[in-house]
Amino acid sequence: MNMSNRREAWSLLVFRQFVTKLGAIDMGFSGYPFTWINRRYGDGLIKERLDRVLVSPNWRLRYDRAVVRHLATVGSDHAALLLDTDPPVAKGLRQFRFDSRWYKDPDTHEVVRQGWKSIARGSKIFEVFHKIKSCRQNLRSWSKQKGFNARRKINELQERLELIRTGQCIVEPSRVCELEKELSDAWIQEDAFWRQKSRADWMALRDRNTSFFHAKVNQRQKRNRITGIQMVNGTWCEEPNGIAQEFVDYFQNLF
Repeated sequence: MNMSNRREAWSLLVFRQFVTKLGAIDMGFSGYPFTWINRRYGDGLIKERLDRVLVSPNWRLRYDRAVVRHLATVGSDHAALLLDTDPPVAKGLRQFRFDSRWYKDPDTHEVVRQGWKSIARGSKIFEVFHKIKSCRQNLRSWSKQKGFNARRKINELQERLELIRTGQCIVEPSRVCELEKELSDAWIQEDAFWRQKSRADWMALRDRNTSFFHAKVNQRQKRNRITGIQMVNGTWCEEPNGIAQEFVDYFQNLF
């Protein structure tokens, strides 16, 4: 491809600032990466991803399964973009991630220590793999028992405070202050949880609306899912078995 016409990053700064100010989210895509081609050959060939779909955080949350596909077109130098709000459900294993709220709990160190003490027979690499797996399993079980679900706690506390406010439950004023303090702490935990998962730039956005971070998390999960690959022969494949076989063949050829 001809790279001589590539634009500098600063030339798009105003547009990027405009998108950031709106809080718009790029839907990403699946399919062939480029949406425009200048229909030339050799060194004069240029391909770009010019077309994309931007949505609001509220729309992304309402249509959390929506995806954008690049479709081949005939008679146009632009690819068609298909916005599918109800795509087929793809099932996969849940990925383990360390929760940033765990390290603030003093029990975390002991849970990890007990997991690392597990014994496995085999090579050193296998032993390390087994210890990491044991730590992961211990952390998952401990997290469920500990109750790190801030959203559930928020709902419970809000219900209790509403009963007090409407006179259906009578408590001491000091207890109301305690419940409000617990609710504030739960909101802080919920906020930290979604900030970690979204990986968004918190200081730059200066926005405490967690709906934006919910949408960012959803979009990152869509982006991390492999829906298609370009085969060795240059064709595009979106069939799951074909994708799996291509990966197997590739790594077998490496060794």
